[in-house]
Amino acid sequence: MTTANRRRETDAVLLLCFCVIAVIFSLDQLSIDQLYQSSSSSSSSSSLELLQYLETETPFHRRLATSIYSWATKHIEPINKTFDPTKETVLFWHIPKSAGTTTTKLYQCMNRTLVTKIGGRPEFGHHEDEELVVFCPWARTGPAFVNVDATSKKGILRAQELGLVPSGLADVIFTNNPSSSIEHLYDSSHKGRVLELFRHPVERLISKFYYLQMATWETSYKPEWKETSILEFATKMSHDQNHMVKKLVRKAWVTRADLKIAIRTVNERFIVGLVNQMEESIHRFNIVMGIDEADEDNRKCMDKFLGEGGEKENSNSHPKVEEDSLAWRTLAEKNALDIILYNHILLLFQRQKEIIESHAESMAAARRGQS
Repeated sequence: MTTANRRRETDAVLLLCFCVIAVIFSLDQLSIDQLYQSSSSSSSSSSLELLQYLETETPFHRRLATSIYSWATKHIEPINKTFDPTKETVLFWHIPKSAGTTTTKLYQCMNRTLVTKIGGRPEFGHHEDEELVVFCPWARTGPAFVNVDATSKKGILRAQELGLVPSGLADVIFTNNPSSSIEHLYDSSHKGRVLELFRHPVERLISKFYYLQMATWETSYKPEWKETSILEFATKMSHDQNHMVKKLVRKAWVTRADLKIAIRTVNERFIVGLVNQMEESIHRFNIVMGIDEADEDNRKCMDKFLGEGGEKENSNSHPKVEEDSLAWRTLAEKNALDIILYNHILLLFQRQKEIIESHAESMAAARRGQS
C-alpha cells in the first residue's frame, strides 16, 4: 500500500470517528423541546416511543443516568428486594392535586398510624412533646397519628431528633418533601420504601388553577383567579414549573442532567402509582405495607374511596382544557422535564406490576412457612 493510500485510509477512519462523535454529541445536546415533541401527548404509544428512545443502548443513553441520589441509595430499599412490612417504614410523597388527600383518608379509614400535618397541630397538644406519642385526635379508637409533621423543614428535623423511623411507630409518613424526608428520617440501618401517585403535569396544574379559586379552607386560596382565564394563568401566573423534578433535586432551577438522575432514582427506588389507575396503584401499595385486602373493614374502606362513586377528597369539577389549546401547550412547554419524567413513569408502572406480584408471592410463601 502506497503512502498516499495509507494517508487516505487514515483520513477516512478519522472522518468516520468524527462523524460518530458528532452524532453522539448531537444526541447529548438534544434539546428539551425535541424531547417534549415526543412526550407532550398523553397517549401511551407516544410515551412508549419516548421511553424506548431514552433506553436505547448507545454511549449517550448509557450516560443518560449513571447514578442515583445518595439519599436514595443509602436510605431506600431497591425495588428488586422483597418487601418486609415488619421492618420498613413507608414514605408517601404527596404531590399536590394528585390524590394524596384521598390516599391519606383511605389509610385513616384502615386505622393505620400516620404522620401528617395533624401530628404537629397545636390544638391536639402534642406538638411540643419531647418524645414521640401516638394519639387519636377524635376518639379513643380510630385513625392514629404520631406527634410530628414531615411537611416542613422544621418538622422533619424534629422528627429526626425524636427518632421517628427507628421507633417503628408510623405505618406511613406523608410528606411533600421526599428527598429531605428520606435523607433526614431514614438511615442505613432503617431503610424504607417510597410510594407516590403521579398525574400528568398539565392536568395537575389545570386542576390546581380551578381548585384554588374555590378552596376557601386552603392557606393558598386564590379568589382572584376567578377573574382569570386559564390562558392568562398559563402564560403569566403559573410559577409551579417542573415541580416533581425540583422536589427530587431540591433546586430552584433544574436541568437535563437533573432529569437524568431523577429518572434513574425513581426507576430503582420508587414504587409508582397513577392517579388514573387508583385501584391498581393502591393495591400495590397495600402489598408493600402488608395490608390484608381480604379483611372486611379494609375492603369497606377500599370500596368507600375507590369504588364506583367513591369519595374523592378535594376533587373539583372544572371546564375541560383541550390538549391542542394554547393554554395546554404553554403549560406543557414550561413543564417539559416533568412531562418526560411522567412519561417514564407510565412505562415504569407497567414494568413494576410483575415485580410487585412476584414480591407478593414471596411474602405469602414466607408467611405460610412461619405458620
